[in-house]
Amino acid sequence: MTSDLDLAQELADSADQVSSRYFAAGLVPYQTKADGSPVTAADREVEETLLALVSQRRPEDAFLGEEVGAAGAGQRRWIVDGIDGTHAFVAGAPQWGTLVALEVAGALTVGVATSPGLGRRWWASRGGGAWTASLRDGRLWGQAKQLVVSDRPLPLARAAVLPGPEQVDGWRRSVAERIRARLDCPTLDGHGPLLVSAGTIEISVHLGGGPWDHAAFAVIVEEAGGCFRDLWGGRRLDTATALFASSTPIADAVLQLAAPLVSEATGSH
Repeated sequence: MTSDLDLAQELADSADQVSSRYFAAGLVPYQTKADGSPVTAADREVEETLLALVSQRRPEDAFLGEEVGAAGAGQRRWIVDGIDGTHAFVAGAPQWGTLVALEVAGALTVGVATSPGLGRRWWASRGGGAWTASLRDGRLWGQAKQLVVSDRPLPLARAAVLPGPEQVDGWRRSVAERIRARLDCPTLDGHGPLLVSAGTIEISVHLGGGPWDHAAFAVIVEEAGGCFRDLWGGRRLDTATALFASSTPIADAVLQLAAPLVSEATGSH
């Protein structure tokens, strides 16, 4: 496990080198994908760089990237989002980074979220806890701090719903509106799952995204003492939904809020 985490950190270092070079150059040209989201050359180069590194260091491992797709097959699979937060990246805002996770026989075992823009990295491995530290000159700097979720109970729980109702439609919009009506949803500056892992908020609900958007966060939040669920109550990465919570009771309560809408609109998943 330690060697896997070491490799994940090395992949994060390499990603930071590529993404920082693009970001430092100023305005980043982008294209619009079919789903309306932007993609840049940096997204692709980061993932191609990490795919090449995995192929060299772990030739038997599979790889899945948002932009480069799937490569290889087997019990071990690296899951990567080259630039998470591309909207911020192209706008010159610092809230972006790279997500790296490792899945072994269907279980997520390592997660790293690295953000050169914010100068910080978060990471976790199964049984090793969740941690964060500053980045300086492309490397971890200073003492790492262990992440621990909040113990605030549900009536006081603070939540993030990402994306917001204005960015989703159908039953997802209804789910977002119901959660926002029942829970305190402050304006946030940061990634919801990382705020959950740090104890800043108790719930982060995601109504879109692929495995690359959620895998790394799942390990970090769970190793900080929280839990990860999809909106059907499982732990699947392929439902385009994710809920990160500080405790199982809080996760269950939010799932109960969403369940009637999810069931009516989509049936069992």
